[in-house]
Amino acid sequence: MFVQSILNKVIDHQWIEEKWSNLTLSEKELLTEMVMIIDKRKSVIDELVKNKYGPFLYYKMIHNLLESNLVFILEQHQKVFYLVPREVDFFIIWNKTVERGGKTEGHNIFELYIRFCIKVNDQIHGTSLSSGEKNDDVHTNNIASTVTSYFKKWSDKPYTLITTWIEERFDDFLELLVYSNAENQLLTNERQDSMELKKHFYQLSERKVEECCSLLDEMLNKGKGDKKIVQVHEQQWLFPRDDHYFTLWIASIFGEIKSIGSMVTINFSESTVQKGKSICASYRLYQHLLHRLFPQEGASFETFDNWWQGSSAIFKEGSFVFYSIRSQPLMKQLLKMSEKKFGSKKVMGSKKGMFISTEIVRQWEREIKKMEINITSSSREFEKHDKEQMTISGTLEFPNEWKEVQQLPEVTFTLMTYKGNFLRRLVRQSQIMKIPLLIEEIDGKQMVVEVKRLIEEGDNVSLKTYDQRTIDQSSIRRIALYNPLNDIKSVHE
Repeated sequence: MFVQSILNKVIDHQWIEEKWSNLTLSEKELLTEMVMIIDKRKSVIDELVKNKYGPFLYYKMIHNLLESNLVFILEQHQKVFYLVPREVDFFIIWNKTVERGGKTEGHNIFELYIRFCIKVNDQIHGTSLSSGEKNDDVHTNNIASTVTSYFKKWSDKPYTLITTWIEERFDDFLELLVYSNAENQLLTNERQDSMELKKHFYQLSERKVEECCSLLDEMLNKGKGDKKIVQVHEQQWLFPRDDHYFTLWIASIFGEIKSIGSMVTINFSESTVQKGKSICASYRLYQHLLHRLFPQEGASFETFDNWWQGSSAIFKEGSFVFYSIRSQPLMKQLLKMSEKKFGSKKVMGSKKGMFISTEIVRQWEREIKKMEINITSSSREFEKHDKEQMTISGTLEFPNEWKEVQQLPEVTFTLMTYKGNFLRRLVRQSQIMKIPLLIEEIDGKQMVVEVKRLIEEGDNVSLKTYDQRTIDQSSIRRIALYNPLNDIKSVHE
């Protein structure tokens, strides 16, 4: 996903450069590692990286990256992930490529996407394409199978989840296709090949950074949007091969691909719509397609719309919110406006008011407010979603062990002289609570350290830190627990 999609503001290269320049060397190193690890599950990255820096420093750096909007926390399918935004991911890979002095010509990632759409269409509709057009080689079959299997791990409705990714995380889906194309393995904790995979994904040849940014824009917008979808006859359309990528995916579900060239020819019928409905039953998505095929609603729109219902005698039309309207002239005015803007199936009039489909409630209320008409409600209706829901945040809860920190007496954090068992006890307490120690050496120098290992040799004790230092007890004048809350503001404040 893109930072500007999350924060709802335009982000340029300079914004990222400024954020990057304010990071410490360790934070830059950590962020780069997070980019290189393909599996972004929080538990996986924590396990791989935390032990390198120590619990306190690791948490502090993650906290700072979140505060800088260079990393986010994403929750989806009951799992927690670290989300490194696309612009940040590209910035790091571009810099690494420039540093190494070599660039790699990548494959056309959008062509991989087209091949995936063709294969899914073949699985749903059994297309009548020639073998060459079908791309039915073993490698293409493996890509489609691997990607679909990946989404089946997370949802019993894999095509619905795939659609959510293409609609909201198109760049992430394309990256997934690139990974599956490379030896057909999606997730791996091995990092030695991830740099090359990333370079292929961004198609880093002899491009200028501006050209690569154009590629990112195309991912963000799911195509350039400057090419037309052309109607051939009542049930056949030509879709640009290199544009309108989300609409092409929806069309691949609800229509049958007949031929492929610079344009993709797709036929629609009641049968193809019903097949698509059976594997990705979302009327919202079908409506998205219809409004691309028919910018102006008319008889053909109604015919296609009826295909969704099929041959059933009784149809459940979804949920509606009733709005009571006291003025008859106002009701007639609003009914006429609403039917024209949203269609007669989403709006119904009655003697005392109007029924508005929950699918358009929010848009409808916005239109009413533009007319400076107030809406008073005793209850609130929420729009139903057919997407796999996800939440994105920029905060991270404190480690559970830190909850006891505020209960400790103040003297615990005061530098004092400890020897023998008292010193051992203090060090072990810091390890259990995952907090650092404040050490004052004989020469008066103070430092904050995290102890990885307590080394005991007879009566002598030394401390092995996460940054690979060894501190002998003879060099320690005074020692105390270090309060981590001094450095990190609570997310609950």
